[in-house]
Amino acid sequence: MLHDAFVSSDLVASEIRQRRESGFDVDDIQRRFEALPGDASGEMVALLDELDSAPARIDWPYEEPTDWDALVQTLSLPKPTRVSSFFMTRSSVRGRGGS
Repeated sequence: MLHDAFVSSDLVASEIRQRRESGFDVDDIQRRFEALPGDASGEMVALLDELDSAPARIDWPYEEPTDWDALVQTLSLPKPTRVSSFFMTRSSVRGRGGS
């Protein structure tokens, strides 16, 4: 869903949705947002700030590190692949009808 970034209520609604989808506990912020009148832009900016520090849900089943070192530690090396034993040589190419 698109939102107008210049309309604070659209931005807050979109950010609440995105944070919830990313595993953050935003229920309290959403309740307070829904109780605000549409022209309460100062309060909406404060809610945006709160969204940045919303805690992760304790039932979120995914590990999503936010700093580089922790992210790198979650990576696994690729499994080795079997290399073909077929190699083209000049003599094998010539034997295929080449000159």
